[in-house]
Amino acid sequence: MEPDDTDNSPVSDKQTADFFISYTQADRRWAEWIAWQLQGTYRVIIQAWDFAPGTNFLAKMDEALQGSGRTLLVLTPAALSSRYVREEWTTALQQERLVPVRVVKFDPARLLGPRSYIDLVGLDEAGARETLLEALKTPAKPDTPPLFPGPDPVPLAPVDEQPPYPGALPPVWNVPLRRNPNFTGRVDLLEDLHAALSADRPTAVTQAIAGLGGIGKTQLVVEYAYRHGHEYAGVWWWRAEAVSGLVSSTVALAETLGLPEAEAQDLSRVVEAVRRRLGQERDPWLLVFDNATEMKTLAPHLPQQQRHHVLITSRNPAWGALATVLSVRSFTRKESVAFLLQRQPSADETAAAELADDLGDLPLALEQAAAYMEQSGATLTDYRGRYRSHQTALLAKGTGGTDYPASVATTWALNVEAITSVPGASDLLRLCAYLAPDGIPRGLFPENAAALPERLATVVSAPLAFDEAVAALRHYSLVEVEGETLAVHRLVQAVTRAQADTDGPAWAEAAVALVDAAFPYQQDKPPSWAPSGALVAHALAAVAHVETAGVGLRPTSHLLNQVGLYLRSQARFAEAEPLMRRALAIDEASYGAEHPTVATSLNNLAGLLWATNRLAEAEPLMRRALALAEASYSAEHPTVATSLNNLAGLLEATNRLAEAEPLMRRALA
Repeated sequence: MEPDDTDNSPVSDKQTADFFISYTQADRRWAEWIAWQLQGTYRVIIQAWDFAPGTNFLAKMDEALQGSGRTLLVLTPAALSSRYVREEWTTALQQERLVPVRVVKFDPARLLGPRSYIDLVGLDEAGARETLLEALKTPAKPDTPPLFPGPDPVPLAPVDEQPPYPGALPPVWNVPLRRNPNFTGRVDLLEDLHAALSADRPTAVTQAIAGLGGIGKTQLVVEYAYRHGHEYAGVWWWRAEAVSGLVSSTVALAETLGLPEAEAQDLSRVVEAVRRRLGQERDPWLLVFDNATEMKTLAPHLPQQQRHHVLITSRNPAWGALATVLSVRSFTRKESVAFLLQRQPSADETAAAELADDLGDLPLALEQAAAYMEQSGATLTDYRGRYRSHQTALLAKGTGGTDYPASVATTWALNVEAITSVPGASDLLRLCAYLAPDGIPRGLFPENAAALPERLATVVSAPLAFDEAVAALRHYSLVEVEGETLAVHRLVQAVTRAQADTDGPAWAEAAVALVDAAFPYQQDKPPSWAPSGALVAHALAAVAHVETAGVGLRPTSHLLNQVGLYLRSQARFAEAEPLMRRALAIDEASYGAEHPTVATSLNNLAGLLWATNRLAEAEPLMRRALALAEASYSAEHPTVATSLNNLAGLLEATNRLAEAEPLMRRALA
């Protein structure tokens, strides 16, 4: 049990009781409810009612533990992690005097071993009372002598009102959203959140839930409020995206609490009155500020007392000075599949996984897809086919629900509009939309600024301006910063590309030019290999967009060849070959079949075929490359010597030495 600031009167100095209630302050409401149920039948000691302020807390605690027949533990993760409570229940466990009562769904077996517990999880108030009293009806043989049957030495706790059942919602409640019957996964996040808010640390009582729009921040907090609302005296929800929403939510709370200042014309008086009243509350409240933007607008509405728990949802992850930040990411693939199969039980798990991959495991996109399928009768396979051919249209559709009407596209529309005021931010996002979504090296942009459009090149070349552009994107969670790399959710990329309209092909070309300028692969320089590997995914993404738009073919060919050569050096032949064949086809279409650039692509592909022991396929390509070199350059040109050497090496490998020797002599000459 932990010290609190109650002002209730103590029981007599020499206490003897049937049960000592052991609990953490986060579970005080459960402890008081259990104590009330027991006190008519049993003698109970509970800190909240029996320990007066100013007394020696440790001495009173020792007296209570020694003078009680059994220790009843309010069994929760918070209790098991509390240093004070641990000392109480481990002592009782060693003395075989422990009675655990589980009130939160979790598995305590690791700490309690085979010891059974009374389980109240999932019961209504009547069921919980019956289960509790029935389990305690036949108590274990006591370790202390029976009391003298004289006057009762332990008066009942001086409490004149039954505590509310902790399983019910608190009397003050304004959560504007219904509990989502399809809420899936997020078990670890919910447990982490509850553990953090219940921790013995003052800094933990304010938690900022940050992440991309549509990632499920609000849904996580709604589920938390419904799961744990019974632990609080009140739950109040602020719409925090604007000052007007904050103030109106505060005025509504003032009216609910019956404060005389609720009618004041000076709204600052109302805000201060609510803060003052919350400071007078003995029991903790859960205060939710949904869709907050920045600290300065939120600060006047936050309580000064640390007993209350505060949750902030925001796309802005920069709350470190005010709150502990909990980042919410996309569903795991397992959670995505479970969500889709819950809505479409007859669907195939593989099809669900494929659709989840297309949607980047984004909860809002998955909800949007599920709603569409329910309304239209389409199957998962049907939706996936339609999504691939009508991606933009489907991302613009809402969920069809009244609580969650926004679509993926409209969820981000205001954010994308907001960043236009920061130089370079919109252009940087557009460029990133044509790269791979993850692992974008931050240094890629300033180090290759010459390959970028002039307006963006100016920004990324100035460190402060570049920092401000990245900060603006991060403020709205349009990008994530992970060390020295950036990440953009694939659906943010899709919506950004859809909004690019006529500028799209130009940004696709810019992405190819950027990666082509940065791709460092040189066969004889091993230090270039790892940086090249980090750019392969971005090269392939940029090339795919350029080919779709039918622009930028010549730089695309060069980049494909470079990536192919890198993959070949890593023995990733199956990946390299199609890239080299695409490069050859592009060169033939762009330059004509007789152009010397085609000879380079022919030689590269032939080298790969040789490396995979397909010499018969490689030879005609090398002969053609040699003919093109001879037609394009003089007989003494070094490019001709390279082609001669390549072909001679292949002939040597097939033991045709007589054919190889004159080619080698000519190359040498």
